[in-house]
Amino acid sequence: MDLHHVRLSAEESHHLLRVHRAQEGTPFQATDGRGAFLDCVLDRIEDGRVVGRIMERRDGWGELGRAIDLLVGLPDWPAVEQVVEHAVPLGVTALHLVVSERSAPEEPSASRLDRLGRIARAGLKQSRRSRLQRIQSWPSLAAALTA
Repeated sequence: MDLHHVRLSAEESHHLLRVHRAQEGTPFQATDGRGAFLDCVLDRIEDGRVVGRIMERRDGWGELGRAIDLLVGLPDWPAVEQVVEHAVPLGVTALHLVVSERSAPEEPSASRLDRLGRIARAGLKQSRRSRLQRIQSWPSLAAALTA
């Protein structure tokens, strides 16, 4: 991304072009996940990826004035996904998944954390937030609190 253009990932480009049937001149919105919310127009397609011209940039769009860190004892896996799915639109800044006496016996695998990241990105887009949430796992409550 430069000051005037944004280049979408292959996955996001596919979604914009195939699902929304966008073409040159189509307006769309994007975020960099670090706090910038961008109003764009599809400028061109390069190697199957959308390049959008940034028309307006709004920093911190859709974000709360304070950070919210949520510590969650790891329930069963479907419940973890639901926590992420609902916490992101509500404004949570970071999710800390904690192994505890009454939770799952181990931290989630890298592939499960990747899935949670995809769920968080979907929630980010649906709620029109601009900052992607951190999702971390901890082997114990003491480790999470120390960090």
